[in-house]
Amino acid sequence: MSDVTPIPPPAEGEDILAYTREIRLKLVNHLTSGGTSMPTASEEVYPLLSTLKDLDAQDLALKKLKQDDSNANADRRVSLMIAEFAARVQGNPFEHVVPPTATREVVVEEALLGDYTAVPGETEQGTVGENLQEFMKKREGG
Repeated sequence: MSDVTPIPPPAEGEDILAYTREIRLKLVNHLTSGGTSMPTASEEVYPLLSTLKDLDAQDLALKKLKQDDSNANADRRVSLMIAEFAARVQGNPFEHVVPPTATREVVVEEALLGDYTAVPGETEQGTVGENLQEFMKKREGG
């Protein structure tokens, strides 16, 4: 080991991230001789790169947490606004209510229609029990 000042472990309830960050920073400081030189031996370069990568990952994770917190606050404010608007609206704002109108009766003059006699079965509703060939025979008069 080297002559690096030991860092006491965090007490109960203290921030573990701050503790590990402080240890990583001391390691970087030690490996770079206080920032004055860079290691060239592979047994020092790889721990330095790994430590720097961990510092970057921790910093990015903290920034993402702050951004997520900010987004959650924005979502909360928007939902409160929507709730306030909804409280002011009477009924369903998405329902289109058509006002009732008076019914009309269509008057048909019988003289204009002419003489009309329904063919048997013409006014019946439902499915027809015949196929195309039977229909064509009736149509052709056969």
